[in-house]
Amino acid sequence: MAQGLLGQGFADTFLNLLNIEDHDVASALSRQRAPVRPVWWKEALVYQIYPRSFKDSNGDGIGDLNGILEKLDYLADLGVDVIWLSP
Repeated sequence: MAQGLLGQGFADTFLNLLNIEDHDVASALSRQRAPVRPVWWKEALVYQIYPRSFKDSNGDGIGDLNGILEKLDYLADLGVDVIWLSP
């Protein structure tokens, strides 16, 4: 399924966490053997865009997806990792 994205041992660790009767999750996690790796979304720079007001590419006064596509290189130069599109 998503084995490559989640990494080896994810399912076992997840099921172990679900079945913990201990109230101290931190100590239970320290007993796990798999190394903890940071997840991408905790370290990523996310830039939220309201498409209608971002960039108008066809001159109708309303921002559009083509306008966003035209600025992708600029956003990448700023260090943006993720674009969040809002309605």
